[in-house]
Amino acid sequence: MKKILFDANFKNNRFMEQMQSAIFKACMKISSDYTFKGLCNEKTLEEFPENVDITRIPFGKFNNIWQNTVI
Repeated sequence: MKKILFDANFKNNRFMEQMQSAIFKACMKISSDYTFKGLCNEKTLEEFPENVDITRIPFGKFNNIWQNTVI
């Protein structure tokens, strides 16, 4: 099983969420081995397929996981 971490902080941009959901659905059709783990600061509006798990965590003063992990 291949796991991919992604930034799911879409800032309530419905279009971006729908686009990401379509990409994940296409990946699931190509290979069911992939699972995606998203971290977000805000609640997502879009329903994602079962191969995607999105967890809400507080990011603190930064808006996304990349700014919080880069020194």
